[in-house]
Amino acid sequence: MRRRHCEAIVKARHQPQRTCVACRETRDQRELVRLAYGDDGLVVDERRRAPGRGAYLCRRAACWERARATSQAKGGGPLGNTLRATINTNDRAVLEAFERGLNDDAEPGRSDRPLTTAASRGKSGAA
Repeated sequence: MRRRHCEAIVKARHQPQRTCVACRETRDQRELVRLAYGDDGLVVDERRRAPGRGAYLCRRAACWERARATSQAKGGGPLGNTLRATINTNDRAVLEAFERGLNDDAEPGRSDRPLTTAASRGKSGAA
């Protein structure tokens, strides 16, 4: 028996949805930047593979500015609540460094920025 191929029916691939902690807009996961909070503190996890609790932000500079500003509140604001962590000065510096490189006109899901890791922030890891 031959299998019939139906070219007319094309299944749309499901895209996971995530919410920006700053503006509360829901978007496709690939359009947002993941922040992960682990043993080394806060890291920008553009590949969405870092271990630890995660939160998502839009690529708009305004969202990064809001997340950084509200993280100074008691408990770390919405970002601290989502990550279940207290956001310290070093973590805010990571947010600010990534925010400086943002371009509001950038193509969603693409960035030429390198992944921010604990090693790039000057913390030594196990060798």
